[in-house]
Amino acid sequence: METEDDLGIRVWVGNLGKYVEGELKGGWASLPMPQQELNRFLRDTVGLGPEAAEARATGRVYEEYAIHDYEYDGLLEALDYRPDEYENLDDLNLLARAAQVFERESPGMIERVRMAADTLVQSTPLSLANLIAQCDDIDWCEYDPPAGIDPANIDDLCVCSIESGPCERVESLQM
Repeated sequence: METEDDLGIRVWVGNLGKYVEGELKGGWASLPMPQQELNRFLRDTVGLGPEAAEARATGRVYEEYAIHDYEYDGLLEALDYRPDEYENLDDLNLLARAAQVFERESPGMIERVRMAADTLVQSTPLSLANLIAQCDDIDWCEYDPPAGIDPANIDDLCVCSIESGPCERVESLQM
């Protein structure tokens, strides 16, 4: 079972206009965070919007951000998701919030969501958050392999399983 700390997302968000001008301005954001805190982060740390200090001082308003880095652990690793440079930060925030809320209500849901997400043509933060919200409706069976399986006899097990049919359980391996 994942803990709330394991279900966060850390991304480095930079001011795209400053980046194009040759200056690196931004910082790490740990998601989920309340919307007001996210807006304050984008204004004060990344320097976006007319209320940013630089906009007030110079009159130059920057409006675009990019995700220049992320930590591939926690929720991103659990869902095998890699955000791209222009990913919507609000969508990532929603994904992280949904994962934390629904993991409390439905322990182990990340495994079910990961399995279902593997069938999607294209995963987005919103499609993953939608799967998380519907995780109780995802059919899921845990599988514990029979004792004695190792790399040397896995081919025999596969042949035996195919010959047995999908509904019968393979009790032992015949060598």
